[in-house]
Amino acid sequence: MNLYFFRYPSRFLGQSSFFLFTAAFLLFYIDFFWDIGNYKTLLYFGLFFGLCALVLRNDVEFTFRTSDPVFLTLLGVASVLFLSLSFSSSPYAKKSYIQHILYFALVLFFFYYWLTASSQRFKYVAFLVCVTLFSLSVVVELYGILVVNSRSSYFWNPHYLANYCLISIVVFSCCFVKWNNPWVRCAFLTLILLTVYLLLKSQSRPAWIAIGFVTVAIISIYLRGRRFLVALLCLLSCIAFLYMVFPSIFGDRLNQLLYNIHDEERVRIWSDSLVMLSEMPVSRWLFGYGPGSSQSFVPNYMAAQYSNIEFPHNFVIELIFESGVVGLFLWSLIFLFLFRVGMSAAAMARSYRPYILIIMWGMVAHLGFVSIVIPFYSKHVLLSQAPFWALILWLYQQRREISP
Repeated sequence: MNLYFFRYPSRFLGQSSFFLFTAAFLLFYIDFFWDIGNYKTLLYFGLFFGLCALVLRNDVEFTFRTSDPVFLTLLGVASVLFLSLSFSSSPYAKKSYIQHILYFALVLFFFYYWLTASSQRFKYVAFLVCVTLFSLSVVVELYGILVVNSRSSYFWNPHYLANYCLISIVVFSCCFVKWNNPWVRCAFLTLILLTVYLLLKSQSRPAWIAIGFVTVAIISIYLRGRRFLVALLCLLSCIAFLYMVFPSIFGDRLNQLLYNIHDEERVRIWSDSLVMLSEMPVSRWLFGYGPGSSQSFVPNYMAAQYSNIEFPHNFVIELIFESGVVGLFLWSLIFLFLFRVGMSAAAMARSYRPYILIIMWGMVAHLGFVSIVIPFYSKHVLLSQAPFWALILWLYQQRREISP
């Protein structure tokens, strides 16, 4: 029997805590994406074991300077959190939304720590487990589309299915790039196509539009001349193919949007929300009413047919109303900074560039999509983004440390 770990109790406890920290976070995201209902409990367990590992593990050097991007990002989020905590006693602010800001910072930090402290083999095993779970979930969601609900599967709202599909496409695309084996690539291409089919079945136009615009932006930035024209032609061909092959779930949905753009539901919601914003007292324009507060005001401004609408379906309006122009500025600064770090990492790291670009494409498309369908301070926005930006921050730091 190997008594090595027992001779060094702190090492044994540190390694055990790190393993439990990994397992708790993995279960947390399974619960989070499938919306089972206990995600906060699992998050608390993960944070507890992560803190234990951070304190007890002395075999890993984990430090970061005040000039490191992860520190600057956390500093920006802490500023927003401090601003939001000033509304904790407000009858309008939602405490759960304030908590989500804290969770965003904690997940960002601890996932960055996990990437720094775990070995390559451990990362690879965890990656395989995640990919397996995502792959199995595609099968489960396909069954749900066929049997449970033709638009939302096991999710209560089709947009949440689209949210899950977009994250899955990012994961499967990275896997497609990683493995050179043609059979493995064929398997992941099949998973990507099945996930795209689920995305189409959700009939979530905001997701389609966000993906299209961000794809055009990416190819405009990185491709020039003939390559740009070929990529743009391929994109237009894909849209035409979907338009003809899926007329009821894709073509008709786009036609309805184009023909009724002025009477589209979200246009009316934005119009009524702007009225609400215009009547906001001048004293509130600086810091707003607090996260989630718009849900106490929006129903009073909506037309009768939209009386069930609870938030503006527009991040800009929502953030100005809830966090003021200061909050809008801080969040814009945080995400622009993360995007700049991602661009720098892609420029420095040729070997990691495809993964970084895929993740950035996915996260920007995700932000564009959820900006008009889900409240900004919802867990589906902040906690979906946190691990991917942590990965980009870690990749940036890795390349900067080994660069001459």
